[in-house]
Amino acid sequence: MLARLLHSCGVFLGPEDELSQGMPHNPEGNFENRAFVKLNESILAHFGGKWDDPPSFPKGWELTPEVGSFLQRR
Repeated sequence: MLARLLHSCGVFLGPEDELSQGMPHNPEGNFENRAFVKLNESILAHFGGKWDDPPSFPKGWELTPEVGSFLQRR
């Protein structure tokens, strides 16, 4: 919902061909950038979670070397 709202407000979320496509239950799509979704899922999985069951992140998690490696992905 947030990605669609931002897209509707003119926020650039990436080229159109990188945004998620529609599906039968949501024909217009959700406007999420697939690379960002993949990055998000990787970080969540690293800490033992997933999008619908997020983990409890330890304090300072965003500064750990392991998370730094995610930033170099494309």
